[in-house]
Amino acid sequence: GVVTTPDGKALVYSSDHGADENWSYFRVNIDGSGLVELTPNARRQRDGAIIADGKPDTIFYSARAMSDAGTTVYATSARAPGDEKVVFHDDKPGALIDVSRDGAWGLYERTPSQSENYLVAVDLATGATRPIYPTSGQVTISGAAFSADGKRAIIGTDGGAEQALVLSVDIATGKETARY
Repeated sequence: GVVTTPDGKALVYSSDHGADENWSYFRVNIDGSGLVELTPNARRQRDGAIIADGKPDTIFYSARAMSDAGTTVYATSARAPGDEKVVFHDDKPGALIDVSRDGAWGLYERTPSQSENYLVAVDLATGATRPIYPTSGQVTISGAAFSADGKRAIIGTDGGAEQALVLSVDIATGKETARY
């Protein structure tokens, strides 16, 4: 996908080389000038770029090598080519699915199987994780995002059964605050 930088002056998008499925991020100004490849060195299957309002110079994303079943969360420059910093690694499949507006926390969905999903909060400065949902049992998570203030995760799930639920879970405590 394409992400607009918080200042609205540029776009960040991914493209592979020769259909090799190793995605690299590129930045281009809105007027089409200034094209630069931000991640030219490492060949990885990168997921969608996320740029938080509070960290406009940083791209957060999850990625893996073609031969790796696990997933790593990275941070890199949203302005110029540079080194990718490892934030967190999981030996299971998963993806970074959202970043809080201040850029402090990420929501990472661990997906060992289609019907066994786990949502964890990742401290993007230290890589420390905190379990968010579920507290027990197996569930399918269809989506999750931070609330605007970054204090809650809003989660679409089946709750482990044939039902559709939207939950609000407090990031600090892991406690459910609302259920719809």
